[in-house]
Amino acid sequence: FWVQHPEMSRYAEEMRGFYLNRNDQFAWFDTSGLTEAAHGFYHLQSNYLASHADSSLFSPAFEKAYQKHLQEPAWAVAEKDLLETELLFTAQFYAYAARVFQGADLDLNDLGWFIPRKKINLTALLDSLLKNGTGDQVQKTVLSKAYLQLEKALQDLTKRANTYPKLPLVLPTQALSLGQTDSSLMAVKQYLAFWDKAYRTDSLPLFDSALRTTVKRFQTRHGLPATGSIGAQTAKALQVPLSERIQQILVNLERMRWTPEQTASEFMVVNIPEYKLHVYDSSKLQFDMNVIVGSEANNTVIFSGTLKYIVFAPYWNVPSSIVKKEILPALKKDPNYLSKHNMETTGNNGGLPVVRQLPGPSNSLGKVKFLFPNDYSIYFHDTPNRNLFARSSRSLSHGCIRLG
Repeated sequence: FWVQHPEMSRYAEEMRGFYLNRNDQFAWFDTSGLTEAAHGFYHLQSNYLASHADSSLFSPAFEKAYQKHLQEPAWAVAEKDLLETELLFTAQFYAYAARVFQGADLDLNDLGWFIPRKKINLTALLDSLLKNGTGDQVQKTVLSKAYLQLEKALQDLTKRANTYPKLPLVLPTQALSLGQTDSSLMAVKQYLAFWDKAYRTDSLPLFDSALRTTVKRFQTRHGLPATGSIGAQTAKALQVPLSERIQQILVNLERMRWTPEQTASEFMVVNIPEYKLHVYDSSKLQFDMNVIVGSEANNTVIFSGTLKYIVFAPYWNVPSSIVKKEILPALKKDPNYLSKHNMETTGNNGGLPVVRQLPGPSNSLGKVKFLFPNDYSIYFHDTPNRNLFARSSRSLSHGCIRLG
């Protein structure tokens, strides 16, 4: 079997253990042919392939074997073919479960992802599938509610792709708002109706109150200021092709596969692209707040940690990279830079002065910081620059999370 299907050899050890525990009994066949679990798994994988456009899991040999056994009863099939199909089903399940439940075989550190990968007992999942007959319970066991909701949205978009508006969406340079008329609004309404099923569109070139409400919902969903007017940012979001939106969903589904199950009932999550901190107690959202995250040049690392300390009136120990790139050039221009910014030097390290900012109203960390020890020098902190939270795009820090 491994000679004929070398791509499946990576699961040889798991398969040997699986059949050893079954005393080498068939898993996917009974006296009448393929079992309910076999059909359930086939359709589970088929639905995934159809909505995710992932050809890596498609196996011509598996497909051919399944179709053959649909047409012939088990007793009419040669024992050799029966055994090969049995092993194909098991190997294909391991391939499917590893890909869909654990994610692509990548070195996530290369992608700036430092959350430990989810660990799953694939054989236990296979036993569960065989017991329940369908993959629904297996998916609910392994995949988060948020993942299943996002996957449902993907399936919906895939099914409705042929209804995506064909009209070109060309918007005027001036913002459009309530009460205005413009010929481009007829296309705008069609696009918004595709993205918002609650919106009942019409063919009038009028910006009415129903359109304003729908625009606000669209803006909120896309992380834009909910002005209710169609300006440059909203126009840009509307013009993103459906294929690109689907790709965004696929990327985020992949990231969610990597993420381990959240077992704590009290936790905080920073959604970096949303610029939001969400706080949970008893696994229920209690509140959220705006945050400022790392800039493109100093991005916030993706990792998990445990909150250990809260420090009031903190010193800011200026990172050496900031000392080198910002403070030393500033000192050359103004020798009094440190005193003007309530800073002092406390020593020397590697040829660079060790600089810290004293507690006070101008301290970059504000009145408090929250520490969860990590290798990336990232923590939560207050900030005196409250005006920055009014911006819709808040990738402004050197990597740490500023709390609003």
